[in-house]
Amino acid sequence: MASAGDTQDGHIVVFAAPGFFKASDFVKKRPSCHTMDTDLMIVLTCLEWMMRRIDDNSYEKHRMCYVVKVADMTNLGRETLPIFVPEIRKFAQTNASAIFSLYPEHDILILVLNAPFVTRILLAFGSALMSKRQASRVKVFSDAKAAEPQALMKHLLPPSLWPQSVGGSRTKVELAFPLPHTDEKRVAEFIARKEVTIVRGVSIDIGAFKKSAPAPPTAEEVERPPGSTEKPPVSGAGEKPPEAEPAA
Repeated sequence: MASAGDTQDGHIVVFAAPGFFKASDFVKKRPSCHTMDTDLMIVLTCLEWMMRRIDDNSYEKHRMCYVVKVADMTNLGRETLPIFVPEIRKFAQTNASAIFSLYPEHDILILVLNAPFVTRILLAFGSALMSKRQASRVKVFSDAKAAEPQALMKHLLPPSLWPQSVGGSRTKVELAFPLPHTDEKRVAEFIARKEVTIVRGVSIDIGAFKKSAPAPPTAEEVERPPGSTEKPPVSGAGEKPPEAEPAA
């Protein structure tokens, strides 16, 4: 999952292309030092980073900010689905509840684009892991380039920040495109690792991570109907984060 940018309102837009995920290789082609527990640590680190971004944006914008998740389902079903790989299914069943309890719901919108029929199978599995409120925020479109999803996406970010697969003009999205597993040198270096860089029990300074996402679009960059003053449909509740209590 990669950061696509921030909306004008401070919401964080993240992008993923799960259809190209090679679930079987993910489990089998890895160095012995990189266990499923290592993957759990990576997931938690990413969530800490994301929650820090939300918190920073909320204070900067003086309103509650959330996350917009966009999933391009192109190629879904051509690779083994993660739910059919025992190790990944067990990983989700074991850790999902704990993760959701540690990191409260922070999604305001989940866009599922270029969704084939098999998406229904995944949604049936995923819905069991979501709250009813979160499930109601999922919008599914079979064609990302159709008028309705394009109008919604242009409210969020300009076309220059969206990948070509969903109607934008961007050719490179860190952690998504080009597909990491197509870089043979990078894969070989990963397989050759003797130790991991993230270990349980060793603290990580999340504040040291700098923002790598593109700058939020200006009002001129976000396409809206001519003469419209309507705000993007994912505007926050307008709530100001609570002020810190003065020290005693």
